[in-house]
Amino acid sequence: MYIYIQPRSGDLDGRGQLTQSGLLEFVEFVLQVCLDQMVYVEHAMGLATLRQRLERAVTFEPRFEHAGVKQEMARALHILLTQGEVSRSDFKIYTGLHDRVASGQLNKLVTMGLIDAPSVKSRQLHPGLPVWFAQLLFPELHRRFDQ
Repeated sequence: MYIYIQPRSGDLDGRGQLTQSGLLEFVEFVLQVCLDQMVYVEHAMGLATLRQRLERAVTFEPRFEHAGVKQEMARALHILLTQGEVSRSDFKIYTGLHDRVASGQLNKLVTMGLIDAPSVKSRQLHPGLPVWFAQLLFPELHRRFDQ
């Protein structure tokens, strides 16, 4: 990494190499990046957009099909992702499936890393975001550049 230091603007610029105008330019740059990221997160985390991406992922992603995850799990995953923490019993109710089927589906999602449960019997569930799943839900969050 190279650091480019601009020459002084003059004897009266205030602080030698660290000018106030340079500080203002840097602060403006940082605020522009923050604004850009906030707009992206607002769009990516939009409830309708996120739910659509989840439904498409659960329906069309081969990993879900291979694991035997039912499409009804998309709704429960959506609630878990938007709330950040859900009780195990509520998660099963959100699936709309019979308790035994919902438990089996929940175990599949834990195995896939999509749900983080501190223990097998823990009451609280947290979202897990493996890289492959995050890339499905949040496209262009991490861009890969081929050289």
